[in-house]
Order: sequence, then structure tokens, then C-alpha cells
Amino acid sequence: FWGVIKKYHGRCCIGDNVTHADVVLVPQLYNARRFGVDVSAEFPELEAIERRLNSLPEFKGLHPKTNPTFQGNADNIPRKEGGRNIAKCIPEKIG
Repeated sequence: FWGVIKKYHGRCCIGDNVTHADVVLVPQLYNARRFGVDVSAEFPELEAIERRLNSLPEFKGLHPKTNPTFQGNADNIPRKEGGRNIAKCIPEKIG
């Protein structure tokens, strides 16, 4: 993904028009941050594209915090119904 974006990005992931790559970029960067990736340090170009996308009317209101069915903390691991942390359902060690 990054190899293509690095070569072809403009104001958006590929050129200056919104494509499917842009639609999937925004939630991927959101989740990367939730899991501790320093997006601004590792992928500053992607972060710049994300800022431009989030300023578009089509992208406004799509953040998980604006979803009326959202449960949990948007900056933390999501919670399923009943408020139980999904991460606690995953065993620490497998095998």
C-alpha cells in the first residue's frame, strides 16, 4: 500500500481525487493510533492526506464517536455489548 501511495499520492492517496484507497485509509490510521502506532512520525504523508480527507464534507461525521451505536472509548480498545473489554477475551499467551 505505502509503495503505491508514495509513488502516486497527491492531495489524496492516488492523485487528487478520492478513491477507495482514501476511504479505507482513514479508519486504518484511526486504528493504528488506537494500537500505539505513531502515525505522524512513521507516515507523515499519510497523516497529511488524512487531514485533507477529514476536511471534506463527505468524510465529516464518519468518526466512530459520531456513531450513535458506538460503545466504549474511541481512543481505546472497543467494548462489546455489556461494556466488557474485548481485549480481555483474548488469551495473553497462545499455545
